[in-house]
Amino acid sequence: MAARKSKKQDLRNFIIFALLLLVGVQFYFLYQSNESLRNFVLTSSKTHSPSQVPVKKSRPVVESSSVAPIKEEDKPVDVVAVAPVKATAKKVATPSQKKSYVALVIDDWGYSTKNCQYLQSISDPITVAVLPSLPHSDDVMACAHKAGKEIVLHLPMEAHNNSDEYPPDYLLKTDMSPLKIDRLLSDTLDKMPLVSGVNNHMGSKATEDKMVMTTVFKQLKHRGLFFMDSKVTAKSVCEPLALQANLPFAARDVFLDNVNEASAIEKELEALVRLAKKHGKAIAIGHDRSLTLQVIEKYIPVLKEQGIELVTVKRYIKI
Repeated sequence: MAARKSKKQDLRNFIIFALLLLVGVQFYFLYQSNESLRNFVLTSSKTHSPSQVPVKKSRPVVESSSVAPIKEEDKPVDVVAVAPVKATAKKVATPSQKKSYVALVIDDWGYSTKNCQYLQSISDPITVAVLPSLPHSDDVMACAHKAGKEIVLHLPMEAHNNSDEYPPDYLLKTDMSPLKIDRLLSDTLDKMPLVSGVNNHMGSKATEDKMVMTTVFKQLKHRGLFFMDSKVTAKSVCEPLALQANLPFAARDVFLDNVNEASAIEKELEALVRLAKKHGKAIAIGHDRSLTLQVIEKYIPVLKEQGIELVTVKRYIKI
């Protein structure tokens, strides 16, 4: 009886062992074929501290049925969380806020020094156009230079109609040879080394003449000076010739004091402001008169309130 029970027990143990062996074999083949299971077994067999746990960086997913090999420079970068940036509206200047530029040229200096005080009291740029060889031409240039003002030669030139009397060879005329024009201009400029440019005194006839202006521009180009056309005639050839010669050039927009009254001068200054705001810059000519300079001095704060900056003609050309 005891022998029969022992045989049954041995059979049961054999069957359990066979089943365990069978399960073990199946688990082995399943283990070899399943990477996830291997990772599970490996990670389960180790204990990680927080500092040892690797962090997998997320990368952008590329959806494509056919993906070309990724070059080193094309590898996707790690996604980094960036705080949102608030949009800031770009400040756009309104017409009243936009800065414009004005050059003021005061002609006919050299007859006296009575208005030199204004060159000191007006701290903003004003261009002083000095006639050559007058009794006080040198005095005015010295005063203007001391006050830090720009100085230009106010070059006397032939007009169509002129009742004033001038010394011989004082005006550059259309019947002069290019050689004579060049010599007269060169002699004048040699006596006025402080000038940075030239504008014409009268000259309605001369500024219409290509030979005269080509000769003048050649000398100015040689000396590195600019030319400002006073625009005393609508037929002036100065601008295209200056462009052709690559000569720094400007042209007058407004005459301030054709009518020598304060209200008239102020109206012209208002017109100057409108032109400057429309085109970004404008240039005006006045004359060596106490009233003109008084009105200008009074009006400069108004110009600044309108967003106008006063500049020299040399800077005006560069703007």
